[in-house]
Amino acid sequence: MRPNLNNYENPFASSEEEIGQMDIAVDEEELIRESIRLIILESELGNLARAFSATSPGDKSLVGDIGEEIAQVYHPGENLNDTKKNTQFPFADVVGGSTDDLKNAEFYSVKATSERPKTKSGKYTHRDVFGNSMIKGASIASLVNRRGNKGIRDEIDQQYKGADEIELNLGAIGLNISPDKQTGVPNRVNVVQYGPEKFKFQKNDDDMYVGDVMKVAKMRSAKQVRTNLGGAKELEKGGIQVDPDGLQKRKDLVQSVRANMAKLPDKKLTSIAKALEELGD
Repeated sequence: MRPNLNNYENPFASSEEEIGQMDIAVDEEELIRESIRLIILESELGNLARAFSATSPGDKSLVGDIGEEIAQVYHPGENLNDTKKNTQFPFADVVGGSTDDLKNAEFYSVKATSERPKTKSGKYTHRDVFGNSMIKGASIASLVNRRGNKGIRDEIDQQYKGADEIELNLGAIGLNISPDKQTGVPNRVNVVQYGPEKFKFQKNDDDMYVGDVMKVAKMRSAKQVRTNLGGAKELEKGGIQVDPDGLQKRKDLVQSVRANMAKLPDKKLTSIAKALEELGD
């Protein structure tokens, strides 16, 4: 908790004018607070990057979940898979802002892979995440026109009051791993944002909102995502660095937990699972 400095008197005042003054200038105090925020952010990102790098490429659900957690560090707001209670929610996984304010909200499709394939020369490289998990224009149509926990049409009708044309901010975030070319060991987690761009949708005779981006069948590569959703930028310049020693310690720890959990009776396992779920929230 930040201390209350309103009544603080500087015991080392060097002049009468300084008595009763804070001994930290406002701009310096803001700098300190920002530095602390960055330290916390770097620590959180470091932990998430290790968790992401320690996943098995085949565990796509876990890879995706951690990818969304990383995306939310940069875009605090909502995870629609959670708030809509729908793990198959169309297009948008993460919202920068809130669905209570659609005009200012930013909707991101988050795609992630921890695969590190080998090239023909036998060297390890990163994977184009959108080649693994493409974005479909039809999913944007579902986002805009489906109701309840399957889309945001209810929110659109409530906030836009049945307007013939609406605007939404849409983008994507892709996460992959840059490995050591010789060993395949993760060096960094790349987090790249595409867009967001403002997209207009017009209501047709069937009371459905339509737009050109909905007609894009499949975005199978980073280039196609750039073309359709907007320019790319690194959210973490140079990627989130992965400490090899820390990564191995995490892998060993996870393996130890799994081995011990496997031996527990159902009752204890249920209790631990509930506690872990609450801890994760």
